[in-house]
Amino acid sequence: MDETVLAISGEWICLASGKWEFRVAPNREAKCVSFTDGTVYEELLAEVVRAYGLNTNEYRPSLSFWYFGETQVLTQGHMPPVSIGCEVSLRKFKSKRRECNGLNMFVSFVKVDRTANDRDVVGSLDDDELLACCKEVEDLYRKSVVHKNLENGGLHRQPLPAVDPVVQKANIVDKEMVTRFVDKGKGLVHEDDRSNFDPIYEDEDDVEEPTYDFDRWSSLINKEYPMDWDPYARGCGQVSNIDNREDGPDDGVVNMMDHSSDGQQLMLLGGNIVAEGGGVNVNAPGSSSAVGVALTEENGNRETLEMVNFHGHDDDHTMGIDECEMLLLDDQPFRDNIRGVGNEVGDMDLKKAADAIYVGRVFKNKVELRDTLRVFAMKRLFHFKVKRSDKTRMIANCVDPKCKWRVFAKNHKNSENLEIRKVNLKHTCDVSYRSRFGRNASARILAKLMQSKFSNGKKGPRACELPEMILAELNVTISYMKAWNAKEMAVCQARGSEVGSYKYLNTYLHLLKTSNPGTITEVLTSVDKKGNKLFKYLFFALGASIAGIKYLRKVVVIDGTQLKGRFKGCLVAASGQDGNMQIYPIAFGVVDNENEDSWVWFFTKLKDIVPDEEELVFVSDRHAAIISGLKTVYPLAHHAACSVHLYRNVKHNFKCPGLAAMVSNAARSFTVGDLDYWLAEIDRRKPKCTEYLMDIGLSFWTLAHCPQKRYNLMSSNISESLNAALVKAVDYPIVSTVEFIRTMLMRWFYLRRKLAAKTESRCTPEVEDILIEHLGDSVECAVLACSDWIYQVNDGMGIVYEVDLQSKTCSCKVFDTLMIPCCHALAAVGVRNIDIYSLIGECYFVGPWMKMYEMVIRPIPKEGEVEIPEEVKVVEMKPPKTRRGGGRPKKKRIPSRGETKVSVDICLQ
Repeated sequence: MDETVLAISGEWICLASGKWEFRVAPNREAKCVSFTDGTVYEELLAEVVRAYGLNTNEYRPSLSFWYFGETQVLTQGHMPPVSIGCEVSLRKFKSKRRECNGLNMFVSFVKVDRTANDRDVVGSLDDDELLACCKEVEDLYRKSVVHKNLENGGLHRQPLPAVDPVVQKANIVDKEMVTRFVDKGKGLVHEDDRSNFDPIYEDEDDVEEPTYDFDRWSSLINKEYPMDWDPYARGCGQVSNIDNREDGPDDGVVNMMDHSSDGQQLMLLGGNIVAEGGGVNVNAPGSSSAVGVALTEENGNRETLEMVNFHGHDDDHTMGIDECEMLLLDDQPFRDNIRGVGNEVGDMDLKKAADAIYVGRVFKNKVELRDTLRVFAMKRLFHFKVKRSDKTRMIANCVDPKCKWRVFAKNHKNSENLEIRKVNLKHTCDVSYRSRFGRNASARILAKLMQSKFSNGKKGPRACELPEMILAELNVTISYMKAWNAKEMAVCQARGSEVGSYKYLNTYLHLLKTSNPGTITEVLTSVDKKGNKLFKYLFFALGASIAGIKYLRKVVVIDGTQLKGRFKGCLVAASGQDGNMQIYPIAFGVVDNENEDSWVWFFTKLKDIVPDEEELVFVSDRHAAIISGLKTVYPLAHHAACSVHLYRNVKHNFKCPGLAAMVSNAARSFTVGDLDYWLAEIDRRKPKCTEYLMDIGLSFWTLAHCPQKRYNLMSSNISESLNAALVKAVDYPIVSTVEFIRTMLMRWFYLRRKLAAKTESRCTPEVEDILIEHLGDSVECAVLACSDWIYQVNDGMGIVYEVDLQSKTCSCKVFDTLMIPCCHALAAVGVRNIDIYSLIGECYFVGPWMKMYEMVIRPIPKEGEVEIPEEVKVVEMKPPKTRRGGGRPKKKRIPSRGETKVSVDICLQ
């Protein structure tokens, strides 16, 4: 009895929740398909194809059904559809349809992958039978070619055969036309191609006539590959893509698509080429010139592909898989001068100085060769000696006369370069000679090996740590004295020598100004009795720092620190504070000592970038030379004393507990009333201290009586922080010190420029934090209006303050001094309802802060890349005569008077 089932076309979708959903195909009607109990799967599939009028060359149907089965509970309501792909699933569908008459069939259309079909058919062949078939065709074709060449009077070059795209594809790779292969004896015969392909047997006696049409193939071959065809030219014969399929058959079949041949495919099978269009195995005949491939394999990875030409006449030559790959692969990438060649030789390194002796290696000079041999000998535990060394050669032998170890290097013509020509690295000496390997570890060699550990501002290991390090790396035991000498040499090589640094100073400053426009440098020299120029003073200010001075508040902090190198000196600096309360270095100087002459010279140069004006304030300690120098160069500017230094002096001179803290509170008081209160307390405790403070002058050390805006800068702590950042640089030679400062400022400018770009508020981050603190204090204030702009503000303690929002003042003087609204002003703003940011000083906004660091500080170019004027080259400057005495130089800072160390105990819970 015939049954009719409704076939609905569409696609199954598995949702993220795990439920299956069938989406009906749009614009496609359902079809009725009839079947009986005796209908098999192939008949049902053919009925569906007929109902939908499906082209099986492009699409194939996929059948399925879905029902509420007994596994519905186990799958938690996520029952998947059941595929109908064989007789078993078809019987299940029939039984379930009898239980439920409404059970429908779902049809999905899958696009046919012809490449996968071809691979499946070819992969089903037996290796031995397929290779036997290929070999038979190759032998017949070779005999035909040789016979024809002999008739024509000799051997001629035969090009690589190919298949024209118009040739009909063989049924061997068409799954839609081929259903199976059948055995006939030992040969393989395609069932649907009996008229075009006779059976091929393994036994040559059974072959009566070859089925290979030589005339037809010759015309096609000559047409596709003429006599002047070049397989390496980027033309019609080049293959642009190779598809190695990992899921292909295990017998070594590789598909290669030639885009230049209209999609024609070639198969690499068993080491020979199988043309898909012809269905036969084609081998290249012997020729006068063939191309081979030399492959270098290391650790399983292909590294190089080298083309090698083979010449000769070999009629039995058959193109193998390596040659086929060479013809079908794309051109290899060619890297030339990617890294470039520098004119400087890199430093030696403990981890890189091994296994470096080989024939053909070129060394810069004999010193480099000898040093390399010494490191090589230390790593190999032997000792050597230089037997010959002249202008043309260098010969190194083992110290044992009987040992054959030998290295021969020869000089290049008109050059100091040496090239190793002969080596014998095998030792035959005994342990008594080889135990001398420690003699190679001289202080100079160890210094070269450790040079990189002290470069780029790195502190490097101490001399007491070097013996253990050298023993671990080179198996050599050295004394402490050799370790100390090696460290001093390594530091000198990495940072430059103290004496040579002064000779190079003018050249370095010229390079600094070349890479950083706007930079100002000045060197003052003196002349000794012999007429030699001696270094005296140095002043330098980077162009990027000079460009941002106009956005600074008009307060400059001055301080200096002693240099700890071979020659005495002092590093002085002038710095300010930006809108984010961070150090802004303005200028630096190197002088012989902190005396009046040196400060006057430094202030004279500083005046070119920071002009003298009444609003300018200098903050420093009460050094007499600084006070005298400021009066001479900056008569209009106001000089203020550092409150920290005043605190230490009071503590040291008067020995009264708590008195120094009262002086500090008095100095930091914003109002005159607060200052008078603390002065009365000081006078009650120590009248002599009051006299001492009055002799200094209230305008000099107090904030309340300062005639100009001093803002929050009551001490020279920012300069002390700058000195702490330069603690490494004071040990370096003068050029390395300046370079350290440039590198530090380059890093600071970049980080602050990056922070300013990320800031989303209108003011700098530090000012925003201050405003939030003041806002928290303002909630306890009561506000009464006096006018539209003047308000009375009562704080939580009952103290009354007057706030004028129009003039931006408050009787607490915090608003007036800092140019940042105090808590009383913020309380008044809440009543007046105006923009808080309109009351803030312009220097605290992000815009000026960002412009302050917009100029980039650049590195120093190499000396050979910039043309140096002759007047700079001819100047040969020597170091000053202010040399230090003997003994170990002090590294720790000497505390000031009244300065004490405070220990802080941190308890981690």
